Amino acid sequence: MLKTKRLLSLALGAIIALSLFPAFNAGAAAEPETVIYLVTFKDNDSILDTQAVAYGEAAEEPVEPIRYGYTFDGWNKPFDCITTSLTVYARWTVNTYEVTFMDDDDVLDMQTISHGDSAIAPHGMKKEGYIFAGWDTSFYNVTDDLIISAEWDIKMLTVEFIDGLRVLSKQTVEYGDDAEEPDEPEKRGYNFIGWNRSFENVTADIIVSAQWEVDDDDEDDEDDEDEDEEHTVLFIDRMKVVKTQIVRYGKPAKAPNVKRSGYELVGWDCKFTKVTEDMIIWAKWKPKTVTLTFKANGGRIAGKKTKTIKRKFEGQMKLAKKPVRKGYAFKGWYTKIKGGKRIDKYTKVPPKDKTYYARWKKVKPPIATGLKMRGGYTFATTVSVSYS
Repeated sequence: MLKTKRLLSLALGAIIALSLFPAFNAGAAAEPETVIYLVTFKDNDSILDTQAVAYGEAAEEPVEPIRYGYTFDGWNKPFDCITTSLTVYARWTVNTYEVTFMDDDDVLDMQTISHGDSAIAPHGMKKEGYIFAGWDTSFYNVTDDLIISAEWDIKMLTVEFIDGLRVLSKQTVEYGDDAEEPDEPEKRGYNFIGWNRSFENVTADIIVSAQWEVDDDDEDDEDDEDEDEEHTVLFIDRMKVVKTQIVRYGKPAKAPNVKRSGYELVGWDCKFTKVTEDMIIWAKWKPKTVTLTFKANGGRIAGKKTKTIKRKFEGQMKLAKKPVRKGYAFKGWYTKIKGGKRIDKYTKVPPKDKTYYARWKKVKPPIATGLKMRGGYTFATTVSVSYS
């Protein structure tokens, strides 16, 4: 009986094993299903290429794209082992160009300009004897290296030859040229002895007056007449008559009170303490020295809160050294604490004392980029962030 039960158990195990064998065999023979992913290459919103790539395979790099004014800088992510659908974007670096401002052989300024941006021309262009007429090439929307030259027009000047209030000759000459002497004038009772100033190498509008000496042959006859003689005296400031006086022979004229923004009156170009003829008298000026005060506005300029600089009116601006302030980036010097205009080295020196203020921008704190373990401690690695 026991032997029979043992045979039945063996037979039942064999049947179960045979029934399971096909399932094991089928599972071992089945091939895994291939997974396909979509890889799209784009330049901004433009689709460059679309590929169907099997799991674990690499996508094929498309033809390198072209963008005017930019240099292709690769792709924003790898595509050599695809495990999911992917969109890959082209990366670009904007092209930059060198823009050079010239005046004859002198380099005035050199700037590096990004494609499509505009250069900033030097300010306050001046040249002795010339008027600035502009630049020979446009520097807006720069798309290539540029050399830009200043253009100038020569100054045209006026020379008047006079005898008292009578105009003998009026001429227009180029800066640096000579005026042409008019015919010698005549005056009863006087001998012409020349002109009161040179009219060679003319560098400004000028008035040239005839000069006389009394004719000794007529002196006795005119002594009595001289006492009652009157003369006209004109005081002129910058081609404008500021005062006209009628003065008796031998008496002094009285100068007017004149003012000019940014200048100090040096005096008059000739004496008028004893008037013996009609006269034209010109005011003489020199630029004022003004004080420019730079306030650091919370920062320090070489360790100090303020810096003062002396400059001549209409001369070249000189800025204080760049200030520093912890936690802030310097943005420039301005005419007001808030608002106002930014100044630079091309700004003209003002006609009177002026204060300028530092402008600041708060700098963000360093950005934590990751964690590292050292000796059981956790440290945050950081990247310094600076602002120009």
